[in-house]
Amino acid sequence: MTENLTDKLPGTGMPAAENQSAEPSEMTPAQHKLYSKLQEYYPDKQFGSDTEAMDAAHDRLTDNDTYHDETEKLLQNISDAVDADPEYAQLTAYIGKGMSFREAIARTIDIEDLQAQEGDPDYDALESAKQERMGQRDAHMKRMSEVETNSQESAAKVDQFAQDNNLSEEETLALLQSVEDVVSDIINGKISPDFLAKMLTAENHPKEIAAATENALIEGKNMAIDEKMAKDVSMKGDGMPGISASSGSINTEMKPPAKKNEIDTIVENSARARKF
Repeated sequence: MTENLTDKLPGTGMPAAENQSAEPSEMTPAQHKLYSKLQEYYPDKQFGSDTEAMDAAHDRLTDNDTYHDETEKLLQNISDAVDADPEYAQLTAYIGKGMSFREAIARTIDIEDLQAQEGDPDYDALESAKQERMGQRDAHMKRMSEVETNSQESAAKVDQFAQDNNLSEEETLALLQSVEDVVSDIINGKISPDFLAKMLTAENHPKEIAAATENALIEGKNMAIDEKMAKDVSMKGDGMPGISASSGSINTEMKPPAKKNEIDTIVENSARARKF
C-alpha cells in the first residue's frame, strides 16, 4: 500500500504524528528583518499585521522608485551640461572642495567674459538675464523693507490692543499663536470648521451691535413717551369730580379739558397705537 505523502510534514519525510512534539514549543518565531527596516523608515507606526507591513513596504519602494527616476534625470541633465560647457564641471568641482562661488568663478572663468558685448550671440539673453536678476533683487529688498516696517507697526498695535483689553503677556502670546496657526493653515490650503465659525462670528458682530443700538434707541423713545403721558395725566387729573375740602361734598363742576397742543396729540396717538 502506497503511503500518503500529504500526511508527512514538508521537508521531513516523517509522518505528521511522529514529528509532533509532546509539548508545544515556547520559542517565538524569528521576525523577518524587513520589519526592523520598516520600523526605521516609520518609527511612529505600529504594524498590526503582515498586510500592514507589506503595504508600508510597497509605499516605501514606490517612493524609492520615484526618487531614483528623478535622480537619474538630474544626473543626465548635469552630464549634458558638462558636455556642453566643460567649465561647469570645473566650477562644480571647486565648489565641492569648499570654495566660495565667487572664488570658483574667478578660478574658472574670466570676469570679462561675463560682460556681454554687443554683437555677441548671447548678448540679448545675457542682458535680459541681468535685468531680470536685478529686478528680482530690488523686489526682494523692497519686500523685506515692507515686512520690517509692518512688523514694527504690528508690534506696537499688539501692545496697544493688549492694554485696551487687559490681556496678560501669556494671553497675548496665546492669541498671537492662534492667529499664526490660522494664517499658516490658510497658506497651506487648510480651512477648518472652527475657523469658519470664528469668521462668521466676526462677520456678524457689527450687525449685532447695530441691531442692539437701534433697539436701545427705540426703547429710550418709548420710555420718554411713557413719562410724558404719565406727567400729563398727573397735571390734568383723571376727569373725576373733585371733593370739597371744607364741606366734604363732591364738587360736581367739571374742569374744562385743557387745550391740546401738537405734542399732546402725537403722544396720545402713539400710546393708542401701542395698545393695538
